[in-house]
Amino acid sequence: MRRSFAALGLLIVYGLGGLNAASAHAEPINIYINQKQDDKEKSRWTLAGWLDTRDKMRVMDMWLALHSPSPYEYYIGGQYDLGSFNPGGSFTGGSIYAAAYATVFGLEVHRDWWASETRTAGIFDLRVWGYHAQSTNLTFQAGVRHQSNALTTYQSALAGATLTLYLAKTFGVQGLYRYYFNSTPQSSGQIFSGNRIEGTAFIEFRFLRIYGTYFTETETPLASRNGFSVGTQLYF
Repeated sequence: MRRSFAALGLLIVYGLGGLNAASAHAEPINIYINQKQDDKEKSRWTLAGWLDTRDKMRVMDMWLALHSPSPYEYYIGGQYDLGSFNPGGSFTGGSIYAAAYATVFGLEVHRDWWASETRTAGIFDLRVWGYHAQSTNLTFQAGVRHQSNALTTYQSALAGATLTLYLAKTFGVQGLYRYYFNSTPQSSGQIFSGNRIEGTAFIEFRFLRIYGTYFTETETPLASRNGFSVGTQLYF
């Protein structure tokens, strides 16, 4: 009888040991299987998941649309000119202008008048540096002008560049150089050409810019001119 109980005890001990060993081997297998299932669930495509992602993307697009600057920019302006001819004489005049930008491309229209002369110019702008007109930027220009005075009327192409530099958030300076190519010849065979240089300082109050400009302009073979301008621009 005692031997029977001893044998039974040994069987129980060996059985428990076998279960522990099987459990030890089964545990890594369970971990591997569960991890594999988790990986499958993460990479599983579902219609519900796609709809959820689409809704999140719509919310992000809406947020970007509300907080991103508009690619379109417009401004209008006007100025008063006071200067002198070389040789001799003085003049007063003025200008009005408007511009429209779409990202880095812009179009400008100018109408100038002083003494007995008037000028109309159409200009194409290409901003190669800077985000918009109300920021530090470098912009190239090309266009045509139509000019007339008491003696003659002519057209010519133009090219130039403007550099705007903000020294503070509401204050900056601007430089302009513009070259006027040979004009269409007159009946007498006369051809006009020249250039214009400007230096401007401005201050801004949000959408309003107030500025002062010194300019000098040559018009071969006509008299050159130089002077000062004061003006305002409104941005939209």
